[in-house]
Amino acid sequence: MYRCLLINRWWQADNPLERYILRTGCLDLAWAGAYSDEALHKLQTDVYDLVFVSLPAPEYVIPEPFLLALRSQPALIATALYPESVFDSYYLRPLSFLEEPFSPGQFEQAINKYLLQVK
Repeated sequence: MYRCLLINRWWQADNPLERYILRTGCLDLAWAGAYSDEALHKLQTDVYDLVFVSLPAPEYVIPEPFLLALRSQPALIATALYPESVFDSYYLRPLSFLEEPFSPGQFEQAINKYLLQVK
């Protein structure tokens, strides 16, 4: 099992991305939550095989400490309501970018890309 973390734009009780992660059978969702001091602490102090990040609207500025922590992750899958090009200024290099809404098949392709990378 690969240890992962999910940072969402906002906390949702019923998060589709979280459901997809839990259904994989190969990912252990160690922590999930919204952008917060706790999320930043988790990113900076814990080790994850894969990090999922749901990017906020372009007008929301992600604090630099978050961006630095995300850039240092070994594998990152980003999701957003907007095209990837909108987030070029973040200098993130996600393994996969999923524009929302995305299908279970698109999620599966992103996970397969990750699994091929770690083998």
